[in-house]
Amino acid sequence: MIEQLEIIAQQWNIVHHKQKRQFIKQRFAFLKHDALIINYDT
Repeated sequence: MIEQLEIIAQQWNIVHHKQKRQFIKQRFAFLKHDALIINYDT
C-alpha cells in the first residue's frame, strides 16, 4: 500500500513538474510577445 502511494506520488510529481515548466514557458512567451508589441508601438 505505502509503496503504491510512493509510486503514485512520484508519477504525480513528474506530471506536475512538466505542467509547471510548460506554464513558465508560456509566461515567458507572453512576456516576449508583450516586449515586441511595446517595441512596435514606440
